[in-house]
Amino acid sequence: LGRNPLVVSHNGLRRLWCPHSRDVEAALTALASWTPQADAQALLLLPATEVNTRQAAQAGIFSEALEVVYRFKQNTDLFAVAQPPSFVCEKLPRTAEEYLVVGKKK
Repeated sequence: LGRNPLVVSHNGLRRLWCPHSRDVEAALTALASWTPQADAQALLLLPATEVNTRQAAQAGIFSEALEVVYRFKQNTDLFAVAQPPSFVCEKLPRTAEEYLVVGKKK
């Protein structure tokens, strides 16, 4: 997935990326072909419209390798994260769009 993740868990095993819309297809393909080591987990935070478009076009990838693991409804806070070591809270703004978290099937 290349670029720096938006959020990394305290143990470094879970990472969340939020790619630009132009990179969504490449990110989904990379996640689908990724082989996790140990308990590692990579997640993508994407607008639902982007996921639905790609899901229809690439049904095989979604049914075999990817799944929606969480859904943020419209007009809700996406999340707030306390980043170590200072534990400053980073909060993504509310959005009028619905967002989905996509992960690799286990």
